[in-house]
Amino acid sequence: MKKIIMTVAILAMSISTLAGSVTVGGRKTLTKIIASERGNHIKFESKFPSLVMRISKRDVFKGMTRIGKTRTIVEIERNGIINTDARNVAATLDRIGDGLWVKTRTTQMFITEKELKRIKR
Repeated sequence: MKKIIMTVAILAMSISTLAGSVTVGGRKTLTKIIASERGNHIKFESKFPSLVMRISKRDVFKGMTRIGKTRTIVEIERNGIINTDARNVAATLDRIGDGLWVKTRTTQMFITEKELKRIKR
């Protein structure tokens, strides 16, 4: 019984360290998302699947402070390869509850409040 409780506790701690979810082609995956700033862009990078979304700082802050939807352009990189046809994609930033959704036609990324606080500094 103690082993079961310990296993459940370890799984709960590992899930709480995840910073979001990614949906690519209808498959939703819980993953760790790392945000970093470079110049006037913010880069959201997920580990599995390997996906990078670059959004301008102005649009991210606008999406974080407003409740509702904000339209923007997102640069998407999958598996280290930038697709030249779909590099700049129209996206919607949607502030819902405890996080921010970045939604394109085929890809969605949810960034939790925990990771967004790192950007606010």
